[in-house]
Amino acid sequence: MTKRRFLSIEGLRRVVVLLGVLVLGFIALGTAWQLWQSYEQALRAARQRGEVLAEGLEAQVQRAVLQAHLVLRGLSEATVQGAALPSAAQLQRQGRGLGHLALLDERGKVVASSRVGELGQQLGLDVLPTHATLHPQLLGLHSGRGLADWNREVSRAELAASNPVLPLVLCQATSERLCMVLSLDVDALLAHPQGLIRGNRAATWLASFEGELLSVSSSHVGLLGQSLAANPVFATHLPLRAQGSYQGPGQLGSDVLVSYRSSLPQPLVVAVEQPLDQVLEHWRSQVKGQLLLSGLIALLVVWGTSVVSTSLRARARVEQALEQAHGAVARQSLEMSVLLTSVQELIFRTDPRGVLSFVNARWGAVSALVPEQALGLPLAQAVGGAAGTALVALFGRDDSARSAETQVCGVDGALRRYLFAVVPLRRDGVLVGFAGSGIDVTERHQAQERLRQQLGFTELLLEISPLPISLTNAVGHYVTVNRAWEDFTGHVRAEVIGRPAAYFLPPQQQRLNAEEDRRVCDTQGRLRYETQLRHRDGSLRDMLVTKVAVPDAQRGTSMGVLCTLMDVSEFRAAERATVQARDAAEEASRAKTEFIANISHELRTPLQAILGFSELGHARSQEHQRLASMFGDINAAGQRMLAMVNDLLDVSKIDSPQGSLRLERQDLRRILREAAHELTPLLEQRHLRLRWLLTEQALDVRADPLRMMQVLRNVLANAIKFSPAGGEIDIEGSHDYEQVVLRVADQGPGIPEAELEHIFDAFVQSSGTKDGSGGTGLGLTISRKILTAHGGSIQAANREQGGAVFEIRLPAAFSAVL
Repeated sequence: MTKRRFLSIEGLRRVVVLLGVLVLGFIALGTAWQLWQSYEQALRAARQRGEVLAEGLEAQVQRAVLQAHLVLRGLSEATVQGAALPSAAQLQRQGRGLGHLALLDERGKVVASSRVGELGQQLGLDVLPTHATLHPQLLGLHSGRGLADWNREVSRAELAASNPVLPLVLCQATSERLCMVLSLDVDALLAHPQGLIRGNRAATWLASFEGELLSVSSSHVGLLGQSLAANPVFATHLPLRAQGSYQGPGQLGSDVLVSYRSSLPQPLVVAVEQPLDQVLEHWRSQVKGQLLLSGLIALLVVWGTSVVSTSLRARARVEQALEQAHGAVARQSLEMSVLLTSVQELIFRTDPRGVLSFVNARWGAVSALVPEQALGLPLAQAVGGAAGTALVALFGRDDSARSAETQVCGVDGALRRYLFAVVPLRRDGVLVGFAGSGIDVTERHQAQERLRQQLGFTELLLEISPLPISLTNAVGHYVTVNRAWEDFTGHVRAEVIGRPAAYFLPPQQQRLNAEEDRRVCDTQGRLRYETQLRHRDGSLRDMLVTKVAVPDAQRGTSMGVLCTLMDVSEFRAAERATVQARDAAEEASRAKTEFIANISHELRTPLQAILGFSELGHARSQEHQRLASMFGDINAAGQRMLAMVNDLLDVSKIDSPQGSLRLERQDLRRILREAAHELTPLLEQRHLRLRWLLTEQALDVRADPLRMMQVLRNVLANAIKFSPAGGEIDIEGSHDYEQVVLRVADQGPGIPEAELEHIFDAFVQSSGTKDGSGGTGLGLTISRKILTAHGGSIQAANREQGGAVFEIRLPAAFSAVL
């Protein structure tokens, strides 16, 4: 009995020892598994935290850039509509919170700026875009001290010390092109996200797609302007995905967690780097506690197996230790719940039938039901509507991951498009439920729809274009042609697509066409030339050929050549006819001018004899009054004839190519006073007074002084002739934009409205001023011809208070220089 009892106790001891060893092994394995799970959980939490921070940083940058876009577009629309240039205070208000605003003309001169000191500065043309931009364009990192520093190269240290800016430029396509420059403060772009990671060694940075470092939150990342082309974000990850995260080398070291996102509409990249040792710091503190707990449990097991009499006390201690472990698990679950609440995607879990057992806070964007009301309902019923029907098929019995895209009516009544995906969860081979997520893909779907519509619109434009258009790929084979190309060549697109370009032309023209395409692809530029091509009807047509390379943005090369043909045969024929007609007209004008000059010269000889003998006869016939009167009439008629001949000579000189003008910079006020001085006897004879209303600013023009004196003398003499005795003549002079305006107004009878333009015709006088005072009717004709040769004009009008006014306009001297 005793031996049997002893064996029973020994066997019980061995069983207890064996159970203790098994329990210790289970504790070791469980501890290792839990440590591994907590390690993976810490990495996932850090990765998700980095992605959330990167998303917030990208949203901050995108909001600032979009706000800058709106400011530049609004400023561009205001200037295009003719509004005055904004003041510095207005530009400061528009650029508040973004940076400094400046407006530059097409030569790079600052015409308006939020910084008063920059006004009038000259910016190098190599800094600005060479052509108009449809959308604002980033120029890269520049000095923040002012536009003057942009004209010189600065080191990275100087660039970082100058509070650098990121210029955003929008250039108009108008004739007087203006460029709007908004210097974004790059430090402000990272202001809010930097506050989220303050107090640890994590860092954020902003860079361009080319890898230029634009802004950093830590000096350990690098200097501003430094190239990050060797960084894995640009070298490996960014070409494959626009956003993501990875563990590996970064700017802070060789072992960091990096989360990056690309930002649109401008080519920018944001990233968040977290040192791995910092990420695992909290995990290491948890490891110590878990190891201590596992060791305590092991000691309790050993103690329980060795001291069976105190098993109840050991059991109590074990239960206490288990409660502590459950508390730690509960805290971890709470932290995970908080993390899931911050995720911007819908996350849920269901049982095998699709009944919801968990949803995160994002559920409020999909359904009007609060998360507590949705729990216990099938996913299809909780979502409701047509979307619920599409979600029923997700909960099958196979092991594959499934997804479905459907429209969901949000709480605001707007239809949003969501992509739902579920993954089956199995335990010991048995399906226990599904884990899933829902992503709002409305913007992506709308972008794809807009792209499809744009492609359709582009194809329609290509098809209805009246110009023959063809597109070839990089190897020189046709990709597509339009209807006009088919009509011109007589070849249908089904026949030519895939075949070498210009295969139907003679071999020599095929070789020339291939060489031109290669040159366009290599230079990625544009080629325009004229040649003759054979139409489908067999006729040779003069064609203007334009070829432009189609760029491949991903490879940086050309993916093909776009070629347009324009039939200029009729234009060339009209051009030749125009040249012939012009030559004939010039020859006729030359013959007319020579005829007038010769006739006028031949008339002067007998007129001189008539005038000479009439003066002699008048002097010798003073005793015979009637005879003296006859000689006086002959002399007056001869003088009138001589004046007409002189006027005809002036007309012929102005029309003649040899009668070119000698342009000099002249002040019209001086010429006016000289002309008035010459006409002083006429003024005194009629008791007229000149009223000078000239501006104090010089009326500078580029003119021939002798010819301009002739014009002003004719106009003043005309005003003196028709002004009543004792009256006044007003002479006004001023600037009107880029022209000098001179007005001479009399108090005479005026000019009939129907004759205001005819009085400038040769040998024409106003019917209202034909009083027998003489005149050939060529003075105003000569004046208009002289002013036209100077690029000016002369017009006549009537004043409301009576009298006529002649207005002379001439280009100002400064506009002529420009």
